[in-house]
Formats: sequence, C-alpha cells, structure tokens
Amino acid sequence: MGSMMTAFSEGMSLAQKADLKQEDLLEVLSLGAMNNPLFNMKGPALINESYPAAFPLKHQQKDMRLALAL
Repeated sequence: MGSMMTAFSEGMSLAQKADLKQEDLLEVLSLGAMNNPLFNMKGPALINESYPAAFPLKHQQKDMRLALAL
C-alpha cells in the first residue's frame, strides 16, 4: 500500500506541475485497469492538500520493512 500511495502521489504532483487537472487524472485512473478504491478515497484529499492521519505510521513502516526484506 505504501508503494501504491507513493506512485499515486508522484503522479498527482506530476499532473499538477504539467498544468493538468488532477481531477481529470483521477477520472482517467478510475476508468482503466488502474482503478483502485484507495486512489478514489485519497485523491480528493491530495487535491485539497488535506493530509489527515488515517493509518499509524508504525504500521506503514513495518509494511515497508517487510517489502524491502523480500
């Protein structure tokens, strides 16, 4: 999940820097194979630059450590 959020956040940032509407990127992602409930849930928060904590950091760090150990 951490790597998916990282890639999604980078894509949203790239869209913004390329003067593309982030809402359009969300729509395009929702129409294809990359459709993901996580993106649909977090996309509006990223657009509004609202970053409420929703998952303990220690759990995400654990997941990333396990992924790196593979």
